Amino acid sequence: MDNMILKHMEFILVLQYFIPLITPEVAVEKELENFQCSLYSSKAMNCSWLPANQTADDLQLYYWYPGESHKTACSDYKDRAGEKTGCCLRGDFLEHDVYFHFNGTLNGLSVQKTFRVCPVHYVKPPAPRVKITEEGKDLILSWDPPDLAAHRCWVYILNYSKCQESLSKEIQYEYDNVAVYVPYDLRCQYRVQVKAVYKKSCGAGASDWSDVELYGVEDLHVDWSMTVFAILIPAAVGLFIILFLCCFMKHREKLFPKIPQPSLILKDMLNSNKERKSTIGNLYVPVEEEVECKVILDKDLPLLMMQPDP
Repeated sequence: MDNMILKHMEFILVLQYFIPLITPEVAVEKELENFQCSLYSSKAMNCSWLPANQTADDLQLYYWYPGESHKTACSDYKDRAGEKTGCCLRGDFLEHDVYFHFNGTLNGLSVQKTFRVCPVHYVKPPAPRVKITEEGKDLILSWDPPDLAAHRCWVYILNYSKCQESLSKEIQYEYDNVAVYVPYDLRCQYRVQVKAVYKKSCGAGASDWSDVELYGVEDLHVDWSMTVFAILIPAAVGLFIILFLCCFMKHREKLFPKIPQPSLILKDMLNSNKERKSTIGNLYVPVEEEVECKVILDKDLPLLMMQPDP
């Protein structure tokens, strides 16, 4: 019986020894939810978490590289409503794993938790900024690669649309500036988006989609039939009006004959009466023809003869 009591007492003592070690683990798991980090440049990384219902009064985050004993405290916290929700870290995270250690006090108990993160598996650079320029009959779509890792580690997904056609390309570029040439259709508007994806051979992660960049006419879905009708109908109406005016000017005297004025009619009647009287009073008198006579003396002829001139 005494042995049983001693064993129970030993178990209680051992349990009391392990409770301080177990309790912080449980407390910090309730304290922090959805802890995650994202490497957005070769020298900078963001880590964030969601605070639970109960928050430690003096929560602190420390980080260090494997093999180092010195821990660096976070100096740039992000907060929401007075609670810490993240930290901006500076360092060389591309080549090393990183240890994170949380420490704080909750309800008089020391809470702490340690995480190990491989940053190259949580890469998330800023979204690319697309630039569109026109050169000849082509459009040049260009953007700068992320300031993170080698260019060979990046693959770009290019989505663009023209008029009612959508296209997608996967592009790998190993130069300082990415440039893609696409044929330019003047009738269409172009909408371009780009996303940078980290290759699995280098790690994991991707950027967000870039903002939509527009180029070309305003209306993407142009109804060219309506445009043709809008041009042809006014042209046909104008041509009809011109032909109508030409025909009217040509036949206006037949369509609208000129009405003589009464004063002119009386004047014409008086003039015609005067002409009739003058023709009746003046009789025709024939003009007498003058006949010239010549006297010719001829010795052979005994008599004088009068002959008219030929």
